[in-house]
Amino acid sequence: MLPEPITKLIIAEDQAEDAEQIISVLRNSGIALRPQRISTEEELAATLESFTPDMVLANPASKDISLDTIARALDATGKDIALIALTDRLTDDVVAEILTQRSVRGIALRNRHDQLQTVVRREL
Repeated sequence: MLPEPITKLIIAEDQAEDAEQIISVLRNSGIALRPQRISTEEELAATLESFTPDMVLANPASKDISLDTIARALDATGKDIALIALTDRLTDDVVAEILTQRSVRGIALRNRHDQLQTVVRREL
């Protein structure tokens, strides 16, 4: 059996601890990751210059970088990079706001590990 390919992941989170928790959940489910955490537009730009991700998990409630900013930066690369919104809860307003953003392919609940893993695996 071949080893699972390594997924290059950017995680846009304000808090390093939150990013580490998500990375741990994904790794513990058997997903091989090469993660990069960013929290600002400048960090995103610098990371995209040196690192081409397969996927970006982004907190739409981030105070430092918006989901729209991330979507525009990913679109500008011209590459097929999955953008997943990572949220604490789903309400009608949250879903409507997230899914009106360009390039968002899905929504993952950070505290529902099974759902998070399913959404990530679907985009691999």
